[in-house]
Amino acid sequence: MTDWITKHYGQVVGYKITSIAIDDSEDSSEPWIGLVLEKGHKKKLAWILMDPEGNGVGHLDIVKGV
Repeated sequence: MTDWITKHYGQVVGYKITSIAIDDSEDSSEPWIGLVLEKGHKKKLAWILMDPEGNGVGHLDIVKGV
C-alpha cells in the first residue's frame, strides 16, 4: 500500500519550494494553488488537489520540467 506513496511523494525529496503558482483562469470557479519546486536547474510544479481525481483526501499532482 505505501509503495506508491513513497514513489510518488519521493519525487519532491531534495527540492526546495521557491514560489507559489496560482491558476485563476476564467474556466475555473476557484483558483488552483501549486508549489514551484527547484533543485539546481531542475524545476517541478506540484498542484495541490483533493486526490488524484480532485475529490478526496490530500494529493500533490507533481509536474516535471516546468
